Amino acid sequence: CRLRKCRAKTLNHRQKQSVTRSIAISDLRIRDQIVKSYNDDVRASLVVSTNLVNDACKKHGLTHTSATLLGKAMTASAVLASNLKGEERVLLQWNGKGPISTIYAEATQIGEVRGYVDDAKYELPPYNDIGTAVQGGSFSVKNILYGKSRPYESIVAINKGDVNSDLESYFEMVEQLPTYIDLNTVINENKSTDFVEFSGGILIQPFPGTEENKKRIISDIREHIKSLPPMNELIHLENNYYKSMCTSLKMILQKEDLTYTRRAIDFYCRCSKKSFAEQIKLLPVQDIHSFRDLVNEGDGYTTCQYCSEKYQFTNEEFEEFVVEKSRIEQED
Repeated sequence: CRLRKCRAKTLNHRQKQSVTRSIAISDLRIRDQIVKSYNDDVRASLVVSTNLVNDACKKHGLTHTSATLLGKAMTASAVLASNLKGEERVLLQWNGKGPISTIYAEATQIGEVRGYVDDAKYELPPYNDIGTAVQGGSFSVKNILYGKSRPYESIVAINKGDVNSDLESYFEMVEQLPTYIDLNTVINENKSTDFVEFSGGILIQPFPGTEENKKRIISDIREHIKSLPPMNELIHLENNYYKSMCTSLKMILQKEDLTYTRRAIDFYCRCSKKSFAEQIKLLPVQDIHSFRDLVNEGDGYTTCQYCSEKYQFTNEEFEEFVVEKSRIEQED
């Protein structure tokens, strides 16, 4: 009898493990992710970010124009962050001169991605180049690394404002590394489904070598990819993202025997009411009063610019902040 109970418990445990494993596998079939591989000449990172860009659209209420720009920017930040360690971060920011003057995207190595644009409701007139929404300015790449007192930041002029060209210019000018980048966000015109039909793309860089050889390799890759279907079609070659991405990398790198690594990515913001409160308490007493008045004049909520989450603070809570701040200032 005891033996039967023991076997039953073991069976139940195995069944639970099997169900958990099945859910995990099913999740990875449709989950946003980055898959990496390499051949003798280059390393490649292929990414699908459709779900996280749809999340951003819902949180920020994005238009075709703002979704396209922010989608590509967040995808780029996820790819660059995947080369870091632990919770190190990459911050990308476009400071333009056009209707959309700020595009911000941030990602950690562990796959947390967030971002915003300063005018989420702006829509370009038909047949306009996407870069005209930004219209020049500066583009910065900031790496926040372990053990470093300050971030590493590089600033270059915006090339075309279309994200891809700006990143290629950055790698060429700052890292002296010819790079092929093809990131895209495809908007779904069918309003009954998700706003974004596909978001993702690829980044390819050569291994160390002579400058001439690296440029030749990237030029050859660029020509080869022109002969392949678009990225949003390659991603659906198989019945799940990971298989499709592995098949796509074989086609792109023209090699069958490849080794792959992958990382899941999601839209994720670590904001909370507690973190907002801590930031408010850093303000001088007079500024806390001014901030309270500003909030009360609006809708009564503070809003996270990265994810549009709203937090409400009562007048009593603001008074507690003032009392605590006054005590700290007196002690100093």
